[in-house]
Amino acid sequence: MRRVLVGVLVLGCGSAPVASGDCPSDAIVVVTTDYQSTQVGWLTLAGQSRLLSGSQLGGDPALAMSVGRAFLLARDRDALFELDRCGRGTSTISTDRAGESTTDPQDLAVLPSGALFVSRYLSPSAISLSPAGAPSVVDLSSFDPDGHPNAGAVMSAILDGRSKALVVVGRLDDTATPYPRATKTGLLVIVDATTLQVEGSIDLGARNPFGAAWPTSSGSLWFAAPGDFSVSGESEAGVVRFDPVTRTASIIVSEVTLGGSVAQVAISPDGACGVAIVADASSVNRTWLTTFDAKTGALGATALGPTPGYDLRGLSFTSTAVLVGDRGHSVGSGYPVHVMSRASGCGLRLDHDVLLSLPAIAFGR
Repeated sequence: MRRVLVGVLVLGCGSAPVASGDCPSDAIVVVTTDYQSTQVGWLTLAGQSRLLSGSQLGGDPALAMSVGRAFLLARDRDALFELDRCGRGTSTISTDRAGESTTDPQDLAVLPSGALFVSRYLSPSAISLSPAGAPSVVDLSSFDPDGHPNAGAVMSAILDGRSKALVVVGRLDDTATPYPRATKTGLLVIVDATTLQVEGSIDLGARNPFGAAWPTSSGSLWFAAPGDFSVSGESEAGVVRFDPVTRTASIIVSEVTLGGSVAQVAISPDGACGVAIVADASSVNRTWLTTFDAKTGALGATALGPTPGYDLRGLSFTSTAVLVGDRGHSVGSGYPVHVMSRASGCGLRLDHDVLLSLPAIAFGR
């Protein structure tokens, strides 16, 4: 039987764990993995870094950011760890309840009540973990005919002046072989953040919403919707934006325009420019980084790649730079995080690399 655990996650790297005050003020939380072992820690744009390892972190991590708090989800361990600003674990929480097997937590949002609202890919329900009291389950099974809606990104948002939890469900065909297929467009399910009652859904108009959403200061949410990674030129795939005012979603940059399946997207703090990791339809899914105008959807230049395989992973757009992880090759003693600065318009130029001992897959912001 599983139970909710709250405790301190001890991370080490052959020495005492780093204290919160031991990292620079400009440190960025980073998660790295080779999908066997995982490290978390921090880096700076100038090249400083420190990574910490822990046996509890598993080999299938994801990073969730909500209201300025960082969480590492150990998806293969059904657990999440809250991180301090240096990437050090401060608490451990199970993401399932009594009688459940593997649920594969994907993302979380901190609700105004302080509860953690967690989406779970292998469960027909999301779960709300309250600071006090038993977990609450939110049934999402009705949103997919097979009863497993394949929940992914989750956000806390204000719609019509009220707090909501927004959950993206991919509605994949889980019976397809050799892997689930995206035959239906994804939905954005709306849940009241206070009562945890499901209120309805909004069609995203794109298939296979993939990974975490990118929220902007204006309240819009951006998603990568690659559709089928083995097919290019799909009409229901690309970079998707959700407008909370109109409650509508639209494809801003289509897969046809991108020339491949978008795997990850990030938007500049001023809301003007976007970057996307795109993969081709080959058997190795070569990746490249491209820019686009977030206002018009006009495609910019290829800023990086193509790579030999599915190598670019982890993307962030800070106030001064774009960071993208590259697991395709090691350089000397590490794997590069490419640090790119904004040039004229939405253009990017490569400034330098920060080398880490494992490939980076996610950055805090």
